[in-house]
Amino acid sequence: MSLVLLGLIVFLIYRAETVIETRQASVPEQTIPESKPAPQSESLPSPPQTPVTVSAEDIAAGYVADPVLTPGEVRTTDRDLICKTRTRTVRNVSGSLKEMIRRRYKMKTKRDRWCNTEEGCEIDHNIPLAVGGANTILNLWPQPYDGLWNAHHKDQLEAKAKRLICSNRVTVEEAQGMFQGDWRIAYRKWIAPAPLASAGD
Repeated sequence: MSLVLLGLIVFLIYRAETVIETRQASVPEQTIPESKPAPQSESLPSPPQTPVTVSAEDIAAGYVADPVLTPGEVRTTDRDLICKTRTRTVRNVSGSLKEMIRRRYKMKTKRDRWCNTEEGCEIDHNIPLAVGGANTILNLWPQPYDGLWNAHHKDQLEAKAKRLICSNRVTVEEAQGMFQGDWRIAYRKWIAPAPLASAGD
């Protein structure tokens, strides 16, 4: 190989390396942003609990359930299910559960305390089955069949509340809320200002 050809090859190699270095120098360095940790999901605060105010006298008379012993529990909030279900198909309260409810309310017999009346008491659902209430110990209480405010009056409100749900006049939650605390407030709004004497006749 001649010296001229060898020199030409060396020159071409040098030129190629120079071009590559020039191009690399002209490309700006790319900085990769630091990955930030994903923000931790914050737990939503629990909604404030509205205190239920009922008098000790009303509880002792059996007009309303004790909000501590019987705050109420729901079986469902499904409007369609509520409107097509008959309460007898979901009622399931055993004799032993009824006896447990009486003991929680310090009743020695079926006719003890406010149940010591001519008609006695029923173990009633605080939030009615008709509007999605549950067959649980926290939703059951002994309610008298007679007296100024009784189970017959509450039955009127229960039937009305279900009609309101199924006609889309109130939400399921609103209807269930009628019975949490003092159900007589909703009775006065939707049934009559005072307990109807004909209830239960």
